[in-house]
Amino acid sequence: LKSKKKKFSNILTSNQIIFRGDFAKQKLDAKPVSFFQLFRFATTCDCFMLSVSALLAIFTGIGQPLICLIGGKLTNVFLLTKTFERNDAFWYQAYIYVYLYASVGITMVITTTIQYICAKNASLNITCTMRREYMKSLLRQEAAWFDQQKTGTLTAQLNANIEKIKDGIGDKVGMILRGVTMFLTCVIIGFIYDWRLTLVMFGTGPISAALLSTMARQTEHSSSMQSSIDGRAAAVLEESIMNVKTVAACNAQETMIRRYAATLKACRKFALHAYAFAGFFDGLFFLVFYGAYLYQIRTITNPGFIFAVANLIMFGSYNLGVLSPHLMAVLNARVAAAVIYKIIDRKPSIDSSSTDGMKVNEVTGRIEFQNVKFSYPTSKEHLVLNGLSWTAKPGDIVALVGHSGCGKSTSVSRKEPLLFSGTIKENIRFGKLDLTDQEIIDACKIANAHDFIDKLCEGYDTMIGAGGIQLSGGQKQRIAIARTIVRNPRILLLDEATSALDAESEVIVQNALKKASVGRTTIIIAHRLSTLRDSNQIIVLDKGQVAEIGTHKELCNKKDGIYASLVKSQQFEEQQKPKSPPVEELPSETFHRSSVRDSHNSSGYGIMSSFTRGSIMSGNVTCVSIPEESTEKSVELNGKIK
Repeated sequence: LKSKKKKFSNILTSNQIIFRGDFAKQKLDAKPVSFFQLFRFATTCDCFMLSVSALLAIFTGIGQPLICLIGGKLTNVFLLTKTFERNDAFWYQAYIYVYLYASVGITMVITTTIQYICAKNASLNITCTMRREYMKSLLRQEAAWFDQQKTGTLTAQLNANIEKIKDGIGDKVGMILRGVTMFLTCVIIGFIYDWRLTLVMFGTGPISAALLSTMARQTEHSSSMQSSIDGRAAAVLEESIMNVKTVAACNAQETMIRRYAATLKACRKFALHAYAFAGFFDGLFFLVFYGAYLYQIRTITNPGFIFAVANLIMFGSYNLGVLSPHLMAVLNARVAAAVIYKIIDRKPSIDSSSTDGMKVNEVTGRIEFQNVKFSYPTSKEHLVLNGLSWTAKPGDIVALVGHSGCGKSTSVSRKEPLLFSGTIKENIRFGKLDLTDQEIIDACKIANAHDFIDKLCEGYDTMIGAGGIQLSGGQKQRIAIARTIVRNPRILLLDEATSALDAESEVIVQNALKKASVGRTTIIIAHRLSTLRDSNQIIVLDKGQVAEIGTHKELCNKKDGIYASLVKSQQFEEQQKPKSPPVEELPSETFHRSSVRDSHNSSGYGIMSSFTRGSIMSGNVTCVSIPEESTEKSVELNGKIK
């Protein structure tokens, strides 16, 4: 069995498709916060509701033993009164206890409901505040910090840990207070009624306490391990869904299923072990038979006492015995809060929300690098930028070019033009929230996006899906350009803005970029040197330094220069590239664009000679033939617009 497990572990390692850090491991390393720190973000109203919930929980804990007491009194009325003596006085006394029983029951229903509502509302308010503070802290962190985090770990921490905190500070605290109060009340009343029976029923108290202590320690360990394994299982599931196309492309569906199933199987034994002692207190209930013996020898002359004491001890013992899961929920909440607070309390090295320092009232668009040196934390001895110096005047179009690894992308923080789930109008408003509809239309006209948007069924209110999946690459780029234009920035950064587009889309986007660059300092990073002809200044980087600088014409005249060699290399590649007929864009009403990209991602051109572009949404079926030699098509955009 061990050899099989080892072999299976090796299989998982060798067939790993994507790597994801285990956020639950961080939870094990975190020291639990104190109980009162769980309520760190509680408002005055939340504290009031929690206080009301705690008082009502104590009141409910006292009410349950009263029901047992009233039940004992009612038992005495029936058992100590002979049948022929049941007159009006008998029924009057019986009805009094019945009404008391019902009144206490109704009161407990009301108080328990109010207690639950107060606890849940307070916990919801506190965790909502935690979510806001957590997200605020994340968005405040410097970019380098995110490079050190595992994929999906931060969102997994937020979702899993906040739910544990909500569970721990909600009704679980009330249940603990109610259980402890009920146990103490039951013991006190039991000793008042008959101390002998109460002592016998609690004769196993030291054993119970020892086992309860052992159970708490074992449950704590098992719960921590279970939480860790649950985190790994959640990580496997999340990364499988997030990277479903990669999993399918590698034909690794069964591998991911086996990984998920193996993780869940490991969790099962810890869950069983954590609650192995849960039924211990049930054995105490059988000590009620001792009460029957005491009644037989006339040590107890009141049968109702036996009923009352037995029920009191059973209720008290049971409620004390079931507190372990509630205590573990509070402990898990304390551990989860430690992880959440660690992110919330982290002070970024570069705080974008800080009000300290000099405030720039006006940005002119001038950019100047003076002897800049930079290295990445993973390779500090290697300088990516080694004394880089260059200047861009306001309104200039400056291009950074060079071989891979020369430092051009390091000079400009890379960001893809990502779109959000929602409508086209909402995505453009991310650039400026108070935009009018006419301002959005004007920006889209400048970005050459208005025409294709106007052809869509819903126009600017069209839902584009997560990441703009309903749009083509060129359309997403143009919407991103429009979103940038509405901010009216003084500096425009373009990082491979047209590298992933076909020839037709590239021309459209390039024209839009020319319009957007007017009156703004524009920094361009591009491999296609033909797009840099209009640049006022082209800076050629080599080993983190400026190797050449000048216009396109000036640099081409340097026959032995780096830029001239790059131009010749690209011209040669263009000549060797096979020609293929252009694919005209179909009207948006005839197909569903997400299916187009799905076929692009999962099926490589050159494998199939023809395909149907998209799933048909109208009666017209349109097919487009793609020659086998046409292999150049990319669907991922690396362009950057700021």
